[in-house]
Amino acid sequence: MLAPPQTAPSVVLRVAAQRPAGVASPNLVVEINGESAGTYPISNDWRDITVPLPANINRAVPLVIGLRATATFVPHDHDPTNPDGRDLGIRVDWAQLR
Repeated sequence: MLAPPQTAPSVVLRVAAQRPAGVASPNLVVEINGESAGTYPISNDWRDITVPLPANINRAVPLVIGLRATATFVPHDHDPTNPDGRDLGIRVDWAQLR
């Protein structure tokens, strides 16, 4: 959740997939306050994604931003010496209203 945006027209997300070689990168599905805000391709490199805020957003309440990777991977499945059995999607470094 982010503080209410007083005048910011967008939210900027710094994200990366950081997948092992041979594992396809996912897309990132973004929702703002429960409404679809777009789907963005993600690569292994860190990048900033600018997501426009809906024109009719209620600027008096905090934003709820939903992020979903279209595909996950399990590190152990690609390297049996890796004990990490979690399903991993994307990495998020930060989010800012701009």
